[in-house]
Amino acid sequence: MVKVWEWLKKNWKWIVFPVGICLALLGWYLWWTKSPPDDVNSSTTNDAADQAIKDTNDAIDNKEKALEELEEKHGEKLAAMTDEQRAEFEEVKKKPIDEVASWIDSL
Repeated sequence: MVKVWEWLKKNWKWIVFPVGICLALLGWYLWWTKSPPDDVNSSTTNDAADQAIKDTNDAIDNKEKALEELEEKHGEKLAAMTDEQRAEFEEVKKKPIDEVASWIDSL
């Protein structure tokens, strides 16, 4: 056993070095085989994202139109607002259109 220990102390590099190289090659091979292919077709994801953007833009446009209609319908009330009410109105405009309409009705 002493002879084996002496040999290991003298030649440990020749055991660790090839094992390290083998592990590095194995790691590189596993990384290479598990990386995603370059030609992944993600058109369904792109279509869904485009649809979501379109729906969001449509919702924003609809809210802006509804706000314009409310401002036209209640123009007299809005013209008679104080500065404090105008500031509050700007904050309320960020909320859903139903809340905006009920706020205007409460004037």
